[in-house]
Amino acid sequence: IEPIYQKDFDTKIKGKSRNRLILGFDKFTIPDDKVFEIEIYERNGGRHIKLAVLNEYILSAEPLYKPQP
Repeated sequence: IEPIYQKDFDTKIKGKSRNRLILGFDKFTIPDDKVFEIEIYERNGGRHIKLAVLNEYILSAEPLYKPQP
């Protein structure tokens, strides 16, 4: 699955600083016994982050925008 929306992600992050990443995906669900994982790798480095997202969080996600009536 590839994100269709990405916001607030800097490609360079200074040491001892913070960053936020917002990703948007087309609507999807996964079986309750599965986990959706997002992995972020450091370019030219050995560190990486793996974020596990349970189905209950996917189901309770709010849309990034609300269509106007």
